[in-house]
Amino acid sequence: MRILFFSAVIIFSAVIILFSLSLCISAAMADSVETYTVGATDLNVRSSPSHDAPIIGKLQKGDQIRVFEENTFGWVKTFYGGQEAWIASQYLSTKSNATAISGQEKQITIIEDGVRVRTGPGTENSVIKHVPRNSQYTMVGNSNDWGEILLEDGSTGWVATWLTDLNSE
Repeated sequence: MRILFFSAVIIFSAVIILFSLSLCISAAMADSVETYTVGATDLNVRSSPSHDAPIIGKLQKGDQIRVFEENTFGWVKTFYGGQEAWIASQYLSTKSNATAISGQEKQITIIEDGVRVRTGPGTENSVIKHVPRNSQYTMVGNSNDWGEILLEDGSTGWVATWLTDLNSE
């Protein structure tokens, strides 16, 4: 009986320790997300980190992406069209003109129909999707008159703030 009790205590302690470690790792990974700017025209977006992997899309020079992981072979992981995607990192540079709002995230509501969500702040960036009026999103960054919003799939996109309720606050 005593052995059973001590075994239960050890197992319970191990579960608590593993759970605590997973929270620390998740927090560290969330802090490591960076935004990069595309420096090449027609940059291929691939389904896996290989030049032989299928192309699932293209980015244009000036587009901005959020990078969630970097591997040692020169590839970065992001999300494109709602799915995991990989981009050759040699064609990217770190973003300097956008501001993260970390800790001050705001809820915004889209006030027009068919608002374009883009890969970066500006009309020259590619359209990811269109969103309807009254859609609500968390704004996680901004650059001039553009807000970076968190999309349903965990990726981010940019909307013109003049098409949101942000200007009416």
